[in-house]
Amino acid sequence: MARLIVEEGGKRRAFRVGDGVLTIGTGQEAKLKVSSTDVAEIHAELSISGGQAVLRTRPGVVPPEIEGTAIEDEAPLVLGAHASIGSVRIWLEDEASPPGSGAAGGAVAAEAGKRAVGNAAQDHAIRRQRAMAEAKRRGDRSVVQRTKPRVQRGLPGYVIALLVVGGAAAVALLVFKIFMSEASKGVAPVQATIAAVERHIEEGSWDLARQKLESISREQTDAERKKIAELFATLDERASQAELDRHNMIGTSYKDAKLAKYEKLYLQGSPEKPKVRVFLMRCKYFRERWPNHPEMDWVDRQERRFRGYVSLGDPPTYEDIEWEVKSLVKTSPRDYKQAFLVIDAFLESAAGGERESALALREEQVAERAEYHLDRMQQARYEYDRDDVAKAVTWLVYSITMIGDEEMEDEAASYLVQIPEVELHLKGWKSAKPDAYAVLVKNSIVREFAREKDIL
Repeated sequence: MARLIVEEGGKRRAFRVGDGVLTIGTGQEAKLKVSSTDVAEIHAELSISGGQAVLRTRPGVVPPEIEGTAIEDEAPLVLGAHASIGSVRIWLEDEASPPGSGAAGGAVAAEAGKRAVGNAAQDHAIRRQRAMAEAKRRGDRSVVQRTKPRVQRGLPGYVIALLVVGGAAAVALLVFKIFMSEASKGVAPVQATIAAVERHIEEGSWDLARQKLESISREQTDAERKKIAELFATLDERASQAELDRHNMIGTSYKDAKLAKYEKLYLQGSPEKPKVRVFLMRCKYFRERWPNHPEMDWVDRQERRFRGYVSLGDPPTYEDIEWEVKSLVKTSPRDYKQAFLVIDAFLESAAGGERESALALREEQVAERAEYHLDRMQQARYEYDRDDVAKAVTWLVYSITMIGDEEMEDEAASYLVQIPEVELHLKGWKSAKPDAYAVLVKNSIVREFAREKDIL
């Protein structure tokens, strides 16, 4: 049994942990729940088995670090080694040691953990590194204890030393014999890798499973080749389903915020036609963007409800575009880019009083946009000064992608790329919100920065 130390916001918590898998994140399903805003709902998991701990990262999050080194998929977490998950730090201590001693006295183990990060390609290599690091840690501690002068009774010290050395040699010889015995039984590396891949698939570590499959270079039997092909097919299927789930999850957020909420606010009773028109436009967008979404039945019912009420094929009136613009700029974040596209498209064919009204609406939005942009820049500065970098980045990204003015976009972009280690946040946007990220890197300043950081 070990002790897990969790440090967050200047406070520490300690837990006794045994064999099992501990999920870490801000969501309700996380077994170890934290509150830092730079930690995902399920950000990582700590797997403990037989006294050995492995920290695994979840797909699509900023990778945790062990002693300053980012982990690709998984890495051993030895006693005393510090792991950073966003702004949260964790480490393991020997339960028999005084609280906090592992954090200060685990330098040797931490260094061993760093060396082991790069060797996580194969499970047997990981286990070997862990064993070596743990043996070294124990050995160093016992040497320190033996250097203390003390009165001994019983056998002379040199006899005890010979017994210890002889015992260690006997154990090493026994381990070697067991290893050679297993090897002579035909425990093939290919079979071991296949077993590890199956375990990773069950755990959801699909990238690691694929890496291990692709690393198999030895000759294979027909049965092994068949099994490897089946595992590749399973990984392709899981990856495809995961991508579809991620895509539909974005659709669910859109449906809840832009459709269901809108319907409750504006379409009860006898709604006005401009409000129905905006709703049906959003339903159309949802259908085109998420054609296989599991909640498409809800959209079907809503479209049938307003069938014949408004025709999207008819040209919009000024009342139509006035409401559409309002729906774009009266929410948070405001989408001035789309609002100006709507106004300018209407002005191409508008005439008379409607044209004059549209021009006045445009001037009004220009003035409001300038004030809004200044306010968002100040908000980003405020969030950054209070160490909420994630919120600061979010407001700057919104300004770059939705403000609709090149000079304002560049001002926000120049501020964004100066934030220390902002590339870690941008990686999260690229993974979790690829559509927004694609718009973001259209800005020349952000695109050049992303190219330099290899995250374009």
